[in-house]
Amino acid sequence: MLLACVVLVFPKVRGWNDGSRMATVQAIVEQNSLAIGQTAFAETGDKVYINGTFYSDKPPAPSFLGALAYWPIHAAGANLDKGVNLAYFLVTLLTVKLFWISGLYCFYRLSRETDISLQGSLWLTLALGVGSLYLTWSSTFNNHSLAASSLIIGFYFFAQAARGDSIRRNLFLSGLFFGFAGVSDIPTAIFYTGFAAIVVSAPQFRQNTLFFLAPLALTFGPYFAANWHMHESIVPVQIVKAYFDYPGSPWTPEFGTLSGTEVNSLSQTAVYGLGLLLGPKGFLLYNPLLWLSFAGAVSAARRGERFWKEARVIIAGSIIIFVYYASTTSNYSGFSYSIRWFVPLLPLLFFLSYPVIDGILSRRHRLFFALLVSSVVISTIGLINPWADENVSRFPLIANLRLGAGWMRWFLGRLM
Repeated sequence: MLLACVVLVFPKVRGWNDGSRMATVQAIVEQNSLAIGQTAFAETGDKVYINGTFYSDKPPAPSFLGALAYWPIHAAGANLDKGVNLAYFLVTLLTVKLFWISGLYCFYRLSRETDISLQGSLWLTLALGVGSLYLTWSSTFNNHSLAASSLIIGFYFFAQAARGDSIRRNLFLSGLFFGFAGVSDIPTAIFYTGFAAIVVSAPQFRQNTLFFLAPLALTFGPYFAANWHMHESIVPVQIVKAYFDYPGSPWTPEFGTLSGTEVNSLSQTAVYGLGLLLGPKGFLLYNPLLWLSFAGAVSAARRGERFWKEARVIIAGSIIIFVYYASTTSNYSGFSYSIRWFVPLLPLLFFLSYPVIDGILSRRHRLFFALLVSSVVISTIGLINPWADENVSRFPLIANLRLGAGWMRWFLGRLM
């Protein structure tokens, strides 16, 4: 099963988002630059124009990681380009997919530190791996899957430190992965802050706080340096509206509001927030097993539980991220299969299912397997195109089914 999931990487840039990131990867390796105007993906609409130069509007950390993978691939003669492309496949495999595998391993190891059974750990890991959008978004180059994996890996090393195992080393590694999540998907930095609060307040950690904070130089240091290089400021370029105003820019008022640049009214936030969860792209509808996480979260956050402090950080951080997107965006994450912004939360929220998973498997196993089967079907359909085309249907699942049916007709036509 793991081998099958590993090869489920679509070997082609699918749209503006991953094209923008690949443009930066190509520019770094082939041109020793962050400017993307002379790359194969220069036509992407996800870019900013600063002092006569085009740059990607995406956080640069995932592209830095992609460049590390692309450097030997390019040296071996495989180049990034449009269409089906070996280099894109390998870069995604060696970054997003490798992190996905590592994230699942750390998730399983974390679950074994709870009091659930081996069966519970295995089913819970399987549910996350193939029964959630964590699988869907591991098939394309994106920051959301990288952040999801980094958060659960950081949590794993934090748990090792909490039980007294090589505290300094594990705090450093925990800070490194929480920090990488934060610079890959900026809102997720809230979890670094939350876990840092635990470090500062816990007697067994307090004297080693510096080891948790030191990786900031390796994660946020390059991030701030890249922003400074582009516009002599540490402010993220994607929230400066003026940089999207250039001849031929698609970001006109008719296109929609740029995410993170305006604040919705309270009533807009409430209605839109409900749509983010239960609308045509609703995150809860595309991840049915999350309902188990909500059932377990209350128990996990009770004082005295093994991970009660961490559970409270996860719950609070998830709420803050949800409110942030509900109050500052309006486009339901654009062309995407469900709400891609919430994908980083999946491993952490699935972990909160541990207090209830054994009981559900023993007493309500039919409910669990019904949710699992439906979740696997939904996540698998998402593999057809994580960047689902909302011009085909406002329901991403339907848009992907129509795309898959088109592929099937083409294939059958070739056979006849």
